Amino acid sequence: GSLRGEVAARGFALPVFGDWFLTPQRAAVQRPTTTAVIADPHLGYDRARQRGGEAIPSVTVDGLLAPLRTLAIEYHIQQLVIAGDLVENRAGLPAVNELLEGLKHLGITLA
Repeated sequence: GSLRGEVAARGFALPVFGDWFLTPQRAAVQRPTTTAVIADPHLGYDRARQRGGEAIPSVTVDGLLAPLRTLAIEYHIQQLVIAGDLVENRAGLPAVNELLEGLKHLGITLA
């Protein structure tokens, strides 16, 4: 089927340019290259703000991996581009290895 047909069957996605479209998982996907692009995950943002006394909920790496898992299943994503800031500051560095392991488990490499 066509890309538009597949998008319509899944519910919501927004074609934006040629083979690129935006998904409900907050990623831009290029179907022919099995590439997804996400922006600014800021790993460790919660820890950095909590250390400063702010009461914000903790965010887990699994919370970032969950939508990527959906993209891997539905769109066969094999590559991921992270545009913007991967970590907030040093507080996010421990989460990077956890993210890399999770991506490996999903069969996704960083591009």
